[in-house]
Amino acid sequence: MIDLFKYTKGYRLLTFLTPLLVICEVVLEVIIPSLMGNIVNSGIVGRDLPFIRHQSVLMVACAVFSLIFGVAAGLTSAKAATGFTRNLRVAIFDRIQLFSFGSIDRFKQGGLVTRLTTDAFFVQVAFQNIIRIGIRLPIMLISALIMSMRINRSLAGIYLIALPVLVVCLAVISAIAMPKFRKAFDQIDVLNSSTQENLHGIKVVKSFAREGFEKKKFDSVVTSLYRKLVGAEKTMALTNPTMRTVAYSCLIVIALFASKRIAGGEMQAGHLMALYIYNFQILFSMMMFAMIISIVIMCSTCYGRIKEVLHENLDIANCDNPLTNVADGSIEFRNVDFSFEGNKDKLALKDVSISIGSGQRIGITGPTGSGKSALVGLIARLYDVTVGSVSVGGNDVRDYDLKVLRDSVSVVLQKNNLFSGTLRSSLSWGKSDASDKEIWDALKIAQASDFVLALPGKLDYEVAQQGGNFSGGQRQRLCIARALLKSPKILIMDDSFSALDTATDERLRKSLHNDRPELTKIIIAHKVLSIMDCDKIVVMKEGHVENIGTHEELLSKSEFYRDLYESQLKSNEVEGLR
Repeated sequence: MIDLFKYTKGYRLLTFLTPLLVICEVVLEVIIPSLMGNIVNSGIVGRDLPFIRHQSVLMVACAVFSLIFGVAAGLTSAKAATGFTRNLRVAIFDRIQLFSFGSIDRFKQGGLVTRLTTDAFFVQVAFQNIIRIGIRLPIMLISALIMSMRINRSLAGIYLIALPVLVVCLAVISAIAMPKFRKAFDQIDVLNSSTQENLHGIKVVKSFAREGFEKKKFDSVVTSLYRKLVGAEKTMALTNPTMRTVAYSCLIVIALFASKRIAGGEMQAGHLMALYIYNFQILFSMMMFAMIISIVIMCSTCYGRIKEVLHENLDIANCDNPLTNVADGSIEFRNVDFSFEGNKDKLALKDVSISIGSGQRIGITGPTGSGKSALVGLIARLYDVTVGSVSVGGNDVRDYDLKVLRDSVSVVLQKNNLFSGTLRSSLSWGKSDASDKEIWDALKIAQASDFVLALPGKLDYEVAQQGGNFSGGQRQRLCIARALLKSPKILIMDDSFSALDTATDERLRKSLHNDRPELTKIIIAHKVLSIMDCDKIVVMKEGHVENIGTHEELLSKSEFYRDLYESQLKSNEVEGLR
């Protein structure tokens, strides 16, 4: 966990100041029992009132300044820990932004959210305790032992025997507890994923009256988490009894031997009182040490999960000296194999070779799971090929700067996400400095200008989270407008017409063709209407290209395409286009 130190940047002064304040607090606190012993041995026994007053003033001064240093240490540790966690969360979030789709699929959204929230919080708690209590405990322990040895070395030596026994016991408990906490925190990922899925699809849940099923599913996840946390906490519950057993055993042994020595005149009562207080300080240190051990064990588990994100291999990154210009919108797939898992035995695409000219309109269709989305995901390097190559503008996509490539390739995904804020700010994701005229031009092409003009505030209309205050068709058109604002060379629409009515679908395609003729347009669709006027249509089946041709050519040579056309013709989806 030493590598955590780099996340203290900007808060290192506070991080180093906290232990110094703690040392001052502990030193003053350790002096107090010695002063009390002096009062009993010399002041009370010798009836020396001035000495008692002098020692009492010193005790009060030590207590007051110890309190001041303690409060200051609490404030500096809190600020340092909060700043440290801010840096850590920023580092996690920044790393996630560099993830490929494959990495995101591996971690799952719920797992990433847990690492940014729950795991980071536990690491914050551990960090704050380590720089404060973690420093206080050994200094208090060592100081109390030294002061005890000044009083009586043989009695203080009891602690030197007890401490190794304690360390071994705690090491065994920790070794058993850590794997249990790991399983518990993995279950929190499952809980977060289940909750996100339910909330995201709450309208579907209610429309199918599946509340009861969702409650049972959620209860099952929560019960599993409960059992795993209880199992881990049961193990950690052994720490306090172990600490108390060792500490109280030391107290009993000291009381037994010290009483004999006082009776024999070898010790004074004030020394025994000081030893008891030092014993309490050592006992308290041991108990707090047990708490720190529990926190560190949980923190180690949490930080281990965070490190998985921070050290995740960035399988999609810029090459050395990347290209910074995409010449045109031409695309070529050469003998492409692709697997989401990187496993050549589980291919989503098999030996795909397709050539697309700049400015062409390309339709892609095929059964669900045939590899359509995987195919277009390779163009913008959302994934990398397993075998073969994909070229854009005459160069392998791996040779381009990622930002340059993705600025040249706009992708409208199946799941249309609009970000909260004004409509203007959400659309400006396509171009941060876009003028209102550019935004309205893009909305007009996307057939979205009419309903946006009817909104209160128009471009200043507030967008709900994920665009929940727009219909599915409206979200699709807004996302197409956002993609057009980038002025890309290639526009990929992955089932982005699915929620559009026939008339809007046709107007949108004509507008794209007439207003952006130079733009290479790739349309993935199950509706023949959306792709029948494309220059080429690619029919995918089980990860390979079954057929390529125009609408008329495929009607004669592709059984799947012909069946799809005829079934939609009968249901009037392509009425009038016979």
